[in-house]
Amino acid sequence: MKNDFYYRIAGFDIKISTFRNLCIDSVLPSFIPFKLEKPVNDSFLIRCKIRSLDEASFVEQNGNLLDETENEMGIIRLYEHDAGYMLAVKTNLWNEWHYMLADKQFKAIVIYTRVNGNNENNELSSLLRIAFSQSILKYEAVSVHAAAVYSANISYFFMGESGTGKSTHAQLWIGNIPDTVLLNDDNPVIRIIGNEIYGYGTPWSGKTACYKNLSFRLGGIVRLKQSEVNNFSLLKDVDAFISVYPGCSVISCDKDLSNIMHETLIKICQTVAVGKLECRPDREAALMCYKNLVVK
Repeated sequence: MKNDFYYRIAGFDIKISTFRNLCIDSVLPSFIPFKLEKPVNDSFLIRCKIRSLDEASFVEQNGNLLDETENEMGIIRLYEHDAGYMLAVKTNLWNEWHYMLADKQFKAIVIYTRVNGNNENNELSSLLRIAFSQSILKYEAVSVHAAAVYSANISYFFMGESGTGKSTHAQLWIGNIPDTVLLNDDNPVIRIIGNEIYGYGTPWSGKTACYKNLSFRLGGIVRLKQSEVNNFSLLKDVDAFISVYPGCSVISCDKDLSNIMHETLIKICQTVAVGKLECRPDREAALMCYKNLVVK
């Protein structure tokens, strides 16, 4: 049985090698729209090996603990060691740790996880998302926490803290602005190609099943803030950078990756309109945002 699979995400090719009894489409269903029959060449952004957790040669987590976060998914720990990084994930579904070993550039990774070959594996998808978001940084691309829509072949990203209303605002665009469609609801990608900035759909879209292998020129990025009145303001220079930065995926303690991401983000903010929308969750807010970004 074939155990090598290929995907193109945001224009980057990745290779995933699995153990032979793993049904990759069942385990990673959101990746199906991004699947390649065969690679164009042997140049991959990521080479990933998936191994059964039973094959893990280590028992205890090791290395220097850099970060620990806990959210509705579970617990994520990041360790640094001489060869690169180790991530350990423990979710509410599985009462055990899943691991990813990666080099410093996240180009070669090994993921140890428990799957039965038939069920979607959120731990595996999440670890792949973390690796992907770091490996794309040196190619002038960044994964962001945002809801993204497209209208008239232009994409627009809505950012903000959890619970701000990113998904709600995206739906208000869809419901009130003709021909507006959801591109991604959680983790789209921004990429610089030549002199243009593009927004991409990805296999990671939070709780909304929106996995579109599409890209459109990026027309604007807006940070949302809940308010009793609607007010839109354009941001420039440092203010624009500060507005977008919190939603970018980067290991902040890795100075090399952080510096690369900073340079990319500066270029994005100098090229694309960045705004702040203090808003209510209503039609007026969507139209105000649309008029300031699109209608000239």
